[in-house]
Amino acid sequence: GCGGSSGGANGWPEETSAAFSNACVLNAEESGADPDSAQDYCSCALTELERRYSATEFAEIEQKMMRGEATDLDMTDLAEICLS
Repeated sequence: GCGGSSGGANGWPEETSAAFSNACVLNAEESGADPDSAQDYCSCALTELERRYSATEFAEIEQKMMRGEATDLDMTDLAEICLS
């Protein structure tokens, strides 16, 4: 990981970052990852997302995902970066 960052590069509120991390870790563990690996992956994914999107942009992407709409967020791309 890249260490803890409170208030990411694009000024993500702490609760947005925490909510993403919690959901990410839960999903990773449900997919069979051990807690440490899940934490490492999600920390990396969050750092990448904060680098690419503002908090507002990410909130819009999240809303689209919940509605089942396509977004320009490629989670496979994140996985390749963070799992390599």
